[in-house]
Amino acid sequence: MGYGHERGPGPGSGVGARPPLRDIRGVTSADPRSVGAIALTGVIWHNSPMATCPFCAIPSERILLANDCALALLDGHPLSEGHTLVVPRAHLASVFELPPAGQQALWALVAQVRQRLLRAGADAINVGINDGVAAGQTVMHGHVHLVPRRQGDVPDPRGGIRWIFPDKAPYWEQA
Repeated sequence: MGYGHERGPGPGSGVGARPPLRDIRGVTSADPRSVGAIALTGVIWHNSPMATCPFCAIPSERILLANDCALALLDGHPLSEGHTLVVPRAHLASVFELPPAGQQALWALVAQVRQRLLRAGADAINVGINDGVAAGQTVMHGHVHLVPRRQGDVPDPRGGIRWIFPDKAPYWEQA
């Protein structure tokens, strides 16, 4: 079973002969694949932001895992094979707008996806949130990115997220 996209790693990724990640599909609560699509917030009004939100009506075949608060699905523009999003069922601009129990359920699903990606062959995972326009958020429905990493996928992975500000990233080189 594949991930639903044909793109492999980009040029210079260093992945080479490594086998692809194994599928992580599974459902943690009532099987949402029994319906044609999951309406995350109930009725979607035609003139509301939810009417055009790509996360407010996700076809069931895209859902990898789910719980009562959130869904996991593959990113439509993956940075690496298996790049997964965990999306709250509620239409909120930020995952931090969820009540405490909702945040707990969302992070439990993030942890479950992380474990499955590691078991599927990832060497490590970058977990990130673009929270707000200035932070790079382009879909105003909060979500968490899990980006599987492989040894050698970039020449030097040190610094990770710090590379959003390249002049500050290599702190280990500064005196």
